[in-house]
Amino acid sequence: MPILLNDEQLRKLSRMRRARVMRSGKNTTPQSERQLRRELDGMYKRIIFPADEALLEMIRNDASLELMTQHIDWTLQQAQASYGLAADDIVWRWILAVQKETRAKIIAGLHNTLGVDMSAFYDQAEMKELMSVWSLEASRYIRTIPSEHLGKIAEAVRRNFTGQPFPEGRSLLQQIKAIGRFEKNSHAKLIARDQTKKVSSSLNQYRQTSIGISEYIWRNVRDQRVVGNPSGKYPTGSSAHHDHWIMEGLLCRWNDPTVYSKDGGRTWLKRTSDMPKAHPGEEILCRCSAEAVIDVKKIIEFAGGTA
Repeated sequence: MPILLNDEQLRKLSRMRRARVMRSGKNTTPQSERQLRRELDGMYKRIIFPADEALLEMIRNDASLELMTQHIDWTLQQAQASYGLAADDIVWRWILAVQKETRAKIIAGLHNTLGVDMSAFYDQAEMKELMSVWSLEASRYIRTIPSEHLGKIAEAVRRNFTGQPFPEGRSLLQQIKAIGRFEKNSHAKLIARDQTKKVSSSLNQYRQTSIGISEYIWRNVRDQRVVGNPSGKYPTGSSAHHDHWIMEGLLCRWNDPTVYSKDGGRTWLKRTSDMPKAHPGEEILCRCSAEAVIDVKKIIEFAGGTA
């Protein structure tokens, strides 16, 4: 293994006698998440929005159910082809942006915690195979956007022609506009936020464990939207998103997301049924983060020195 730190840096680290906690930075929306959302918004405006507007015009002109069904079917075929062609390029640009952000964040965190430049640790090309797996998952989500959106449109048209009422007494025109607003403002946002957090979390785990960091402290953002907050918007967890409020400050292990410790790792307890059996960022829309507990001896060994 090459020497990754010079003698002065190794001596500085060797004087540290205890584990250090790498504090996480401010919980702001990453640029990579904004980038993915802009790309998805652009796809919606170019492909789906014009088709919705054409359908609304057909409704105003009292088009038959057959004509509207043909329009939806043709739009779905065209949209799926367009999204399929664009998905891989969009995802690859986005995932490279996520990688760049998370690399910069962990290097800054290590430097601020240890006072040593650790950029050499991550100069090599990293995890191309893992990045391919993440890109496949994100591409799959993007490719489902046309079918999910137009499936809702088709369902609205069917309900209208069978006399079933819409929520809040909406007309068919109003229901299709409501579906469009959700897809534009919520669906793309959900995909961008959820996928960015999941990939960031996986990259963070990889980068921490690759240099011998095996434990972390669970941090939630301590606001009204944290699931499980007794005075918040979501005081009770669910099967999709467990109670993350009670995880705050608990010591966890990267190699086992089913345990936690309250005594610095001397004893490990099984997580209860209301606790997530996952790492921060893995459950849908989880905004939690993992504060690395740095074993300086392992850092020195990894860097090519002696502990």
